[in-house]
Amino acid sequence: MEQIMLADNDEFLHTPDASPIWQENYFFVGRDDSTDTVVYLHLERMPSRNEVEAKAFVEVAGNRCSAVVAHHGDDCFDIPGVSVAVEQPFRRWRVAVNLAGEDDGPGGWAAERTDGPTRFGFDLEVTSTLAPTDWGPAAAALGRPDVILDHYEVPCLWSGTVWCGDSQVSATGLLVRDHSWGPRDLATFDLAFWTPMVFADATMFISAVTMLVGGRHVGFTFIDTGSGAVLFEQPWVRVAGFPERRGYGSASWRCLGADREERVEIDVASHVPVRYPRMGDGHYFNDALGVATWGAHQGLGIIELNRH
Repeated sequence: MEQIMLADNDEFLHTPDASPIWQENYFFVGRDDSTDTVVYLHLERMPSRNEVEAKAFVEVAGNRCSAVVAHHGDDCFDIPGVSVAVEQPFRRWRVAVNLAGEDDGPGGWAAERTDGPTRFGFDLEVTSTLAPTDWGPAAAALGRPDVILDHYEVPCLWSGTVWCGDSQVSATGLLVRDHSWGPRDLATFDLAFWTPMVFADATMFISAVTMLVGGRHVGFTFIDTGSGAVLFEQPWVRVAGFPERRGYGSASWRCLGADREERVEIDVASHVPVRYPRMGDGHYFNDALGVATWGAHQGLGIIELNRH
């Protein structure tokens, strides 16, 4: 499927409609296998509330730290302690965080407090060579504009410095970033798995979602091996453990195309559980990051559980 609907200005903020649940979200999540380093930044813009919010997390040398920053305003690029800049649309961003936070603990939630005893952050260059994967046509076909409509994803390489207290590393890894805008009430489905995966120095990408709505699974998969994103059926995800916060240590993923089946195995190395109450009553994401194996390729696999 050729992706022709996006323009360079879609990388920036959009004009909201009158819906009280309209919001705009930017998400950056990545990992460096060689140093076991995780970076996570979610920016949320809620015009009806005149609020913006950043949730940030890092894991460095086994140390974890996170924080949330809420701010009055309408520009989620202008949040204290957070700096993001589009240096070249769909190709190069600069992303930096410098905050004070705390460890979420063995059973806690990440990004719950607005401050804490530990300085943490990162300063990253985020680059990409593949075209963005535009969910627009496939998402519209689901008929759930209250859940997802305008959304795209970009597989990336990241490099820079990440720190948590006295631990600091210079690292390079794989990352997924996404951008969505429109009405959002994720409490209208039972649960979902978002499963982006990045391979071969971000030149191969799997972008997929499956949702359980009223006892029926709906979703889709895009696979881009360098010649443009091709639409497949929804993925099937089986986790080893339970579909709950920190509940699974690995996962099997598969989807069907017109003439082949694709399978990926993911070994989870780190969980980042974060609550998002403005996206639906009691809603949370559990981002499980690890190593994905797709045939002869290994890369970044993310099994994100959405539920409430």
